[in-house]
Amino acid sequence: GHLRHMPTHIDVLCGLYHQTVESNQAAIVADRKYLAREGAVNFYSLYRCHDHHFKIYGAMFAGVPEAALEAADEMIATLPEVLLRVPSPPMADWLEGFYPMKLHALIRFGRWLDIIATPLPRDGELYCVTTAMIHYAKAVAHAAMGNVKAADKEAELFEAARALVPPSRYLFNNTCLDILAIAAKMMKGEIAYRKGDFDKAFKHLRRSVELDDNL
Repeated sequence: GHLRHMPTHIDVLCGLYHQTVESNQAAIVADRKYLAREGAVNFYSLYRCHDHHFKIYGAMFAGVPEAALEAADEMIATLPEVLLRVPSPPMADWLEGFYPMKLHALIRFGRWLDIIATPLPRDGELYCVTTAMIHYAKAVAHAAMGNVKAADKEAELFEAARALVPPSRYLFNNTCLDILAIAAKMMKGEIAYRKGDFDKAFKHLRRSVELDDNL
């Protein structure tokens, strides 16, 4: 699976987004064989997630929502809670940040009602990044639909949830807190824009780009 995936690091930088989707799908097919043989409770699950993650990324750029959402759903389905609860090595710190990837795809393709209908995890401590990302996505969705008051409420819930994310949570070589900082500025920019405060909105959005560029 990893061998089918690795060339797509070049493909995506060259703008070959459909090839990125196809090659990572081939990697996912290979990963399914490993998953069937060895199960999910092992470190290779990190690599499996990365292949789904990359397919989502490529599909978002290629404008193929079906492929992005399919990859996100399969990734979530193959990451059982028992895996996240392994204390050593700390699997939640490495893997929980993958769960909310579907929200990025839903935002990318304007699936506002699907976002608003997304339930919160039962265990907000274990799924702390997911919880924060859901509130972020709902704030953006409400803002996009013109529901500014609801967006402000979700923004407050996002900040409260972000404060509970430990610095040990990573998505590969970036902390989830650094990633959530980008979300915070984008969210604030979206809300300010819908309030008609365009100077403030663009200031927030430019800062979100700056933070993203410097991950």
